[in-house]
Amino acid sequence: LLPLIPDDMDIEYGDSSEIGMPEGAVTKVLVNKYERSPRNRAACLAHYGSSCQGCGFSFAEKYGEIASGYIHVHHLVPVSQIGHDYIVNPIEDLIPLCPNCHAAIHLQSPPFNLDQLRTMTGYVEEKHKI
Repeated sequence: LLPLIPDDMDIEYGDSSEIGMPEGAVTKVLVNKYERSPRNRAACLAHYGSSCQGCGFSFAEKYGEIASGYIHVHHLVPVSQIGHDYIVNPIEDLIPLCPNCHAAIHLQSPPFNLDQLRTMTGYVEEKHKI
């Protein structure tokens, strides 16, 4: 845990039972929320299926029926950049990604592209659908 605490924090360490710190403070935040179309999501998944296009992970295969169809849908061009009049093409503009790949693709701005993500994960798909 100690390497995760920033150097500039003034914290005195006792034994390991004293490392924990309180959490749960409430902060009000004003953010922009970009609406997503459930129809675009459904069309994307109808085309690609619900396995991750970055690593091949399938929630249904791992967790069973309870997780069937669960997957994030990633916008190849960030929603914040496309403008409100842009018509999304669910096959060309969206891809299903597991939460880990979705987080990883956003580790830089602009996000990594799908080929870069697949290089990171080592995923090789027999037939690329994109």
